[in-house]
Amino acid sequence: MSIATRYPYSCVARWSFLAALTAFPSLHLAVAEGEGTEPIIIIHKSGEEPKIQGGGEEPRADLNDEFSTLRRDLKNALKREARLNRDLEAVRAELATAVEDAERRKGKIAESIERFREMMKAQEKMEAMLRREQKLREQMEGKAEKLARLLQKSWKELARQEEKMLDKENEVQILTRQLRSRTRSRQKRATDPESTRTVAGIGLEKTPLLDEANTLMREKRFEEAEALFRGGLERWPKESAFHIGLATLHYEQGDYETAESMMKDAQELVGESADANALLGMIAWRQDQLKSASRAFEKAIRLNPDDERYLIYYGMVMYGRGRHKEALAQLKNAVILDPLSSEAQFNMAVLLAGVDEPDFVEARTHYEEALRLGSEPDSALEKLLSEK
Repeated sequence: MSIATRYPYSCVARWSFLAALTAFPSLHLAVAEGEGTEPIIIIHKSGEEPKIQGGGEEPRADLNDEFSTLRRDLKNALKREARLNRDLEAVRAELATAVEDAERRKGKIAESIERFREMMKAQEKMEAMLRREQKLREQMEGKAEKLARLLQKSWKELARQEEKMLDKENEVQILTRQLRSRTRSRQKRATDPESTRTVAGIGLEKTPLLDEANTLMREKRFEEAEALFRGGLERWPKESAFHIGLATLHYEQGDYETAESMMKDAQELVGESADANALLGMIAWRQDQLKSASRAFEKAIRLNPDDERYLIYYGMVMYGRGRHKEALAQLKNAVILDPLSSEAQFNMAVLLAGVDEPDFVEARTHYEEALRLGSEPDSALEKLLSEK
């Protein structure tokens, strides 16, 4: 194909035709003569280098060389442009990849921030829980301290009541023996001169001797009391009251080992008795041998189930072993057996306030009844009951 156009022979025309020939190498172009200018003809055959010549003149070599140079430069420029375009595409692809990575990282950062917030919330909940547990622990420690003081007071009260009960028991035994012996002594005086023989240099009969010995023991005059008990044993070796009295004397002085040994020897000699087993239970209790103490009190209750003291002691031992239900059952039986026992009422109140599931209303009732029956006020128990 050929195209004829009129242009002045100038640099502008020449560059324009060179660009067209380079972009469209299959075109055949011819430049016709222009007005006031020398015609230039550019002939371009397919597969051949374009040739430039003036009208009617031979082709100009300098123009052909310049045209070839420009054509090469243009090709190189186009190649550079293509490379730049490829580089630009590569940069765009890398930028897109970087944007995607940034978006993914942004998502991961958002997830991390959310997890961190959740962890902070969990930590706050844990700290609140720890504060509540600390407060509860402090409250429990306060209650435990109050209960420990209360139990200590209860032990003291129990020891005091025990001493009173032992005194009462001795008095009852003395009165009973006095009533029995008065009739017998009248019948034996004429035929049995030994009935009025002096014991350890003291002109006393058996029952008054026990009375005197127990009085001396209560007054802490232990040596004199021991002399009377041993004197009674010399005359009446099978009388359990003297054996129990002598063992009790050592018990009162804190010599639990001797008291226990003497009590066991006496049982082998005169047989078991409720009082002897009760004393063995008290000895084991004082030495924190709670299982042995509970067995001894069980024997005492079996031999004499009508003595509420044994039920009280047994109940307190079971409480010390952590068997609260059994302890409450024994104290309830003691209260039923003797409702007028201030010791039973007081210790019932202590147990009801100190077990795992306390009943402060009933505890207050028993405590008030204990006070009415003559028990001394207990400030620790009163404070515990007033707070509930």
